Amino acid sequence: MKLRSIRQPIRPRRLDISFEIEAFLNRPPFAQSEQGRALFDEAARIAQALGIHLEGMETGGGSDGNFTAAIGVPTLDGLGADGAGAHTYNEHALISSIVPRTALLANLILALQKRSCVRISEGA
Repeated sequence: MKLRSIRQPIRPRRLDISFEIEAFLNRPPFAQSEQGRALFDEAARIAQALGIHLEGMETGGGSDGNFTAAIGVPTLDGLGADGAGAHTYNEHALISSIVPRTALLANLILALQKRSCVRISEGA
């Protein structure tokens, strides 16, 4: 993570130069809970049944999921379409991943719905 790397003392090469580094972080760190890990395990099980490789990893980035995870809500992030070039002019989604990822999310929602008291009405 870049922030960790700049915590090391930085010394100017010239004594007549000074600088200050200030970070404005607007998200709490993503802290995965036991329930969040169980949710990932369920998603990974479904992904495997669909022939999708799902890998849990820490990226050092931030999303709105950081807020929900911080208050203890089981949270998964990064389940959308595969792609590359995040936050650059070359950012793109792989069209071939849209249908499989949608199937993964639909099956995960159905699995969670079956385990809870929440019922989806036929007409909805």
